[in-house]
Amino acid sequence: MNSAINTKKQPWGPFIKQVLGPNVPWAWYLGNLIARLSLANVMVAGYKLSGQIMSGEAVSDTAILWKYAGLMALSMGVTVAFTVSNSWAGYWTERKLQTRLWTKMIRMPMRLYDQQDPLSLISRVTEDTMLVTYSMSYLFTFLNSVYTLSLMLKEIWGMNRSITLALLLVLPYIWATMVIPGRFKFSAKKAVREKMSKLTGFVAERLTSITLVKSAANENADLQLGYEYAEELYKAKVKYWLIDGASQPFTYGIEGIVSAIILISGSILVQDGRLDMAGLMTMFAMRSTIYNYMLQFVFCFHYIKDAQGSTAKIAELMTFQPEVLARELSFTQPEDDIAFENVSFRYDDKDVIQNVSVIIPKGKVTAIVGPSGAGKTTLLSLLERLYTPNEGQIKFGDTPVEKIHLDQWRGAMGYIQQASPLLSGTIRDNIVYGLNRPAKDEEVVKAAKTANAYDFIMELPDGFDTDIGQLGGKLSGGERQRIAIARMIIKDPDYLLLDEATSSLDAENEAEVQAALSAVMAGRTAVVVAHNLRTVVNADNIIVMDQGRIQATGTHQSLYGSNELYTRYFDLQFAR
Repeated sequence: MNSAINTKKQPWGPFIKQVLGPNVPWAWYLGNLIARLSLANVMVAGYKLSGQIMSGEAVSDTAILWKYAGLMALSMGVTVAFTVSNSWAGYWTERKLQTRLWTKMIRMPMRLYDQQDPLSLISRVTEDTMLVTYSMSYLFTFLNSVYTLSLMLKEIWGMNRSITLALLLVLPYIWATMVIPGRFKFSAKKAVREKMSKLTGFVAERLTSITLVKSAANENADLQLGYEYAEELYKAKVKYWLIDGASQPFTYGIEGIVSAIILISGSILVQDGRLDMAGLMTMFAMRSTIYNYMLQFVFCFHYIKDAQGSTAKIAELMTFQPEVLARELSFTQPEDDIAFENVSFRYDDKDVIQNVSVIIPKGKVTAIVGPSGAGKTTLLSLLERLYTPNEGQIKFGDTPVEKIHLDQWRGAMGYIQQASPLLSGTIRDNIVYGLNRPAKDEEVVKAAKTANAYDFIMELPDGFDTDIGQLGGKLSGGERQRIAIARMIIKDPDYLLLDEATSSLDAENEAEVQAALSAVMAGRTAVVVAHNLRTVVNADNIIVMDQGRIQATGTHQSLYGSNELYTRYFDLQFAR
């Protein structure tokens, strides 16, 4: 594991674009900033009055006390107002950013999604968005610190310029305590977030696959992996803590420097008659506040650098271009053939589909057969338009499919995978998922019966309202597949894409569900991927694939005996 900290390239652009984006309620934040700046003026006026009170002037002029009391009351009111307002603005910003980030993730093209670790993205939505909100608060606190320090230095300048100049000499020291540790903290914090994301993803994956973990007797190995991820996170946090701890003595040293300048220089000036006692008392009262705001100045910069490191991944995700659902044409055209014309597709640098040209005839059943890795499922993914070909194009009749609205195209497809996923919720929730309209009870029941799922559903404690657990973990593989088939049946799609749809069913259920699917496929355009050639011998068109290429197309009668690969597959299964 490379533990080196990179402090060279830390671009501000994506981070600034993030905090200045539409997720920020600028009217509220600017209102808060104005309130804080106004409060700074009140604070400076209060220090002048406190200096007069400590020097004894209030004994002869009680109006000073009343002014001081009024300013303190005003200060308390403004502080409460902007604190409440700032909290609301922070929550609003976090919610808005979470919704924008969630939209980016859902709309992310599959090519980009394949480059991410989906489980590690969990903490980006739940935790990293909170850090952007914090950075907004730190940003305005930083600006307020600059303004308040300027006011105080201006006030001191009016009392004595030499002390002001001495205090200004502290600024290079403050700048060094900001910038140098800040660069290291950026990279260290980024490393912490990456390790946290990996641990979160690992825990989520193992807990959702706990049956596999236990059935494989792999508890000890996974425990060790969990320990290692936790250890990596611990080391990253310790590294960050060491950087933070090393910078603190220099940061807190600001107080001693400010105090020494004011007390030593002020005492000398009072003795020389160049500064009155009220002025010294005012400076002394300002001393702790000047220190606190200088400290805020440094800490806010460090916190912003922390947030910059923590939200680097968010900034990257926000730069991704989403899928464009609305295209030029509505998918309401008369049904037509679907044609692949010289289509090639690759994952990264690996060719998966190469120069494929084939027709999917309308209203017919097309089967795709071939060995594992031949590109069969990829062909279905291209049909579903989860991916775009690298070369060539797919046409609907004479129309390139890229011109047809993407959401309408996918909505017309009924896609059943080899192990179709379910979501947390009830059986009914999963059957009607994606239907986008209210479903009648009789529709749900009919779909379940057609998919041969009704009987086992009615044996469950709450029937269709039974909670199936996370990812359908309370159901068997065959039960989950039949729920997925019921979901496709109730959708009543124009096109069917079946990728080993019955592979997880036993022989009896497979026959019954296959009969149901055959009834659903009647008169529709269907594309079926199957290793069991028994389910495809009656297909209208069979595509034989190997190593990403089309070897042959035709019916069972035309392929058997004429195509060596198809013949060998058929003979192996039926022992002819």
